[in-house]
Amino acid sequence: MHFEVSDGWYKGSVGMMRATEQWGEAVAVRALLQLTAVGGSKAVATDESWRSRISSHRADMIYGEFVDFKTDVPGQAEPVSAAANWQGVMALPETGAKMVAPVCPPVRVVESLKPQQIRQTPLGWLVDFGQNTAGWIRLSNLGPAGTKLRIVYGEALNNQSELTQENFKPDVPFLPVPVEAGQIDEVISAGVPGQVFEPKHSTKGFRYVRIEGLQGVLDAKDICAQVVHTDLDRVGKFESSNEDLNWLHNSTLWSFKSNIIEIPTDCPTRERAGWGADFDIFYDAASFLYNVDGFTKKWLSDAAVSIFENGTVANHAPSPKAEGEGGKLAFTNGSAGWGDSIISLPFKHYKKYADKTLLEDMWPTMLKWIVYVENKAQTERHPTRVAANEIAAEHEQYLWDTGFHFGEWLEPGAEVDFGSLMSADKSVIATAFYRKSTHELSVMAELLGKSEDAKKYAQLSSKIKAAWQKEFLNELGEVQPATQANCARALSYELLEESQKTAVVSQLVQLISDAKDHLSTGFLATPILLPTLAENGQAELAFKILMQRDHPSWLHMKDQGATTIWERWVGYNAEGNPVESHNHYSKGAVISFLHQYVAGIKRASSDAEFDWLIQPIISQDETVLNLDWVKASHETAHGPIAVSWSKSKDAASGKAFELEVTVPVGDRAMVVLPNGQEHLVEGGTHSF
Repeated sequence: MHFEVSDGWYKGSVGMMRATEQWGEAVAVRALLQLTAVGGSKAVATDESWRSRISSHRADMIYGEFVDFKTDVPGQAEPVSAAANWQGVMALPETGAKMVAPVCPPVRVVESLKPQQIRQTPLGWLVDFGQNTAGWIRLSNLGPAGTKLRIVYGEALNNQSELTQENFKPDVPFLPVPVEAGQIDEVISAGVPGQVFEPKHSTKGFRYVRIEGLQGVLDAKDICAQVVHTDLDRVGKFESSNEDLNWLHNSTLWSFKSNIIEIPTDCPTRERAGWGADFDIFYDAASFLYNVDGFTKKWLSDAAVSIFENGTVANHAPSPKAEGEGGKLAFTNGSAGWGDSIISLPFKHYKKYADKTLLEDMWPTMLKWIVYVENKAQTERHPTRVAANEIAAEHEQYLWDTGFHFGEWLEPGAEVDFGSLMSADKSVIATAFYRKSTHELSVMAELLGKSEDAKKYAQLSSKIKAAWQKEFLNELGEVQPATQANCARALSYELLEESQKTAVVSQLVQLISDAKDHLSTGFLATPILLPTLAENGQAELAFKILMQRDHPSWLHMKDQGATTIWERWVGYNAEGNPVESHNHYSKGAVISFLHQYVAGIKRASSDAEFDWLIQPIISQDETVLNLDWVKASHETAHGPIAVSWSKSKDAASGKAFELEVTVPVGDRAMVVLPNGQEHLVEGGTHSF
């Protein structure tokens, strides 16, 4: 038995800063093999009798791999040439770390993609797999012995139709040396027929690969892309008669698959960091499409151990020292929305899986975060408020207005200015999340039988809501600052009284009209914009935004050739070169609108007398959304919940709309037809 071990997360390059040795300085192996046979059993465990050697195979998760087949074949214990320089091993002392069994499926090759195009350029052979993805390649044409190949991975082409890595090369000006993009493999051929290069110790984000140094022709049979991710069980589907909606759903699905490699990453190229807000805002879509129960528990356990001593929630988990507590970027942690994922995700997980165990496990961590936020609100004031009035108003103790906040992040046309982010008053956003988190905490406390905590946080949430209204609603009842995002949050996060909603809905509609029926939201509010419009009688406007084709919009990405969802609303600059990541699933969270409103599958509220609300919303304007049929399904623990609807083309049927609903056994569903008719149905299949 032998192991081939590389640096990985433990010792290798991680994050934007490419920091190394963030969890340890030396790699090690701890293993136990239990052999059981008819005659008995035997245990084989790692101890000081084992041997080790340094291989010429080098691997880094971000930078890539180097293999010299003339010296070593990956996965092979003995070297190809010369005698192996085996050395003794050292038994490391116990660290006290608790060994835990995996709670989610493994990362593995899930599928393979064939090349869609191969062409020779001045720089080498350029392979287009036709789909942006994450994983690695499998290459069987390595050339004659001694051939040195350089394999470069990228998401997009530049304006010279060459593969580029410039769009995901980190810009970290305060580091002493520039940070490289990475994602480059190097291999030296041994000239052995049939020998295959497959770099399994590092993943890359790519649609294109350039093979440099290959003598002769690269054929399609010589190469494929190996799609790699945590092998979650697929439980949800959506399809329709509209190819634009199908593209949006499929491209978002590919983005999510590219970013579930052990943890929920932001992108598979530049950072590969487990940002909390990314997973949080996408959670409804993720849990509709996949069983993310164990995956969520695993990542939240990472987040819990990454929390700072003072209660600051790290932006991402695992949190490297260089970017976490005590690091140069420590000040960027604890941002509203990002930190609040430590409360929002357990709450969403419970609503999905009805499992209180995670709530119990995360309760101390959630409390630590909310105490941190409460202390910030009560003891600190933003300099602009101090300058305006040295004495704080009574309600200001419930405003969270200090600290670093990413804010709405990447709104259309907005430039990232960290100086402004460090000094800006983001209290309209931060206080909204403070209200949302305390409300969710009170509900979870009630579920856990913590009645005093439930009462405490319900009261605190109410006071925060009142403070938000006093500070951010003007005399007309409109939200200030006036942005689509702030209005959507006000309506979605229950920051308003019922009597205040009409004015804010009208304000939101006007802001959208001013933007020529386009969105102007960024990272945090994009997922809630269309549902908020639909819930407030503006479904047709939601459809208009959804189907826009020019910037900023989802279909603008499609028309620019995207096969995954971009980080920014713009993917190419004026010169025709790609900008930022082209594989961020966060903006794809809009597909929950397809599941819950277009297909019409929603979990009923906790106080309803039924389990599901089935209410498809149909656009009345086919020039906005031409949609003849929709099919969606989700596998629950009790069986499938499924919807199939169509606009009838058969005049003889006497129906303009036909709907078939399948309800899980033991569940009940309220079916609301487009004409307003309501039908309460039991488990089984029903037609309307």
